[in-house]
Amino acid sequence: MAVVTKNLNQYRKVYPGIRRTPRYDTRITLDQDLTIEIGSVTLADEESGTYIFSETYTDVPSVTASLVGGVSANVNLYISSLTTGAVTISCSAVNSGTIKLIIISQSS
Repeated sequence: MAVVTKNLNQYRKVYPGIRRTPRYDTRITLDQDLTIEIGSVTLADEESGTYIFSETYTDVPSVTASLVGGVSANVNLYISSLTTGAVTISCSAVNSGTIKLIIISQSS
């Protein structure tokens, strides 16, 4: 990924008596070779659900999971299994709702 560094003190013309040290704003720009997929898993009084990727990945992708419309507010989600073909998301308690997934992988 390309990193863009800008000096935030150079945006306005100020001529102080004492020169200040530069403050840098570092931003990571997205490369064009990212594969992003969005999916969901519906739970019906279950503790885990599996989502099979529709894209093909050569490396294991990064997955973000969030529970929407669950019965209990105090439920933790964790990834119990992650491969190049599927992900299994488990809950800390039996729950009903939808797990929204964001899958990101960088192609090499």
